[in-house]
Amino acid sequence: MAPRAVAASLACVLLVGLAGCGVGAGAGESDVQAAVSSYIRASAAGNGEQACAYYTPALREEIDRKARENGLKGCAELLGSAVRYRLSQLPGDVQSQVQEAIGDPDKVEVEMGEEGDRAEAALELPGEAMTETRVALVKRPEGWRIERLGVREGG
Repeated sequence: MAPRAVAASLACVLLVGLAGCGVGAGAGESDVQAAVSSYIRASAAGNGEQACAYYTPALREEIDRKARENGLKGCAELLGSAVRYRLSQLPGDVQSQVQEAIGDPDKVEVEMGEEGDRAEAALELPGEAMTETRVALVKRPEGWRIERLGVREGG
């Protein structure tokens, strides 16, 4: 598989999992970037439990169900293994570029909702912005949580 196709596939796993492939910049946007970046880093490090903690309870339940339907124990097993496997399939130079992007919160593109309590975000990987596979987030008392995966830009 071509490195670009593998990188796009990795982005799909990072941001979409099994679901399918105006507030200005400020504290809200940086908090969203930090949450999405932490979610992606936890997945890439194989810490599925920590990564799943960034989901809302409803999304976690949905991902747990879909993971079990695919022979996995749940969300934690899915996120703890899928991303690491995809990373291992990348050529060395592309792998290091992708890992660098994963570790950089500034590589998370954020669009804040008008009320400031909702946002959409996507990780930009080397060579192409992954705006087709976005996540929708909601601000909760415990912080920003991912409520939907595979959101089309602007929707």
